[in-house]
Amino acid sequence: CPNPFAPGGGLELTLSGEVRVRVDAYTVAGRRVRTLYDGIAPAGTTRIAWDGRDEEGHPLAGGVYFVKATSTLAVATSRLVFVR
Repeated sequence: CPNPFAPGGGLELTLSGEVRVRVDAYTVAGRRVRTLYDGIAPAGTTRIAWDGRDEEGHPLAGGVYFVKATSTLAVATSRLVFVR
């Protein structure tokens, strides 16, 4: 993911094999603002778009957010700077 990123940007998730994965975005305070992906992801690179909106479709403020990818094999967290 480009960092900083703007609305319409996205994330890239690279996996060694097909696996069920969930990707959530959080504020720095730890509040989940949106589920970006929840399903089976194939081996290789999967692009996940994020329009900078929360679960209800409201635009989020610029700032720091964390994205957490959770699968049965691993958990990974990335820090993102979102600019409007």
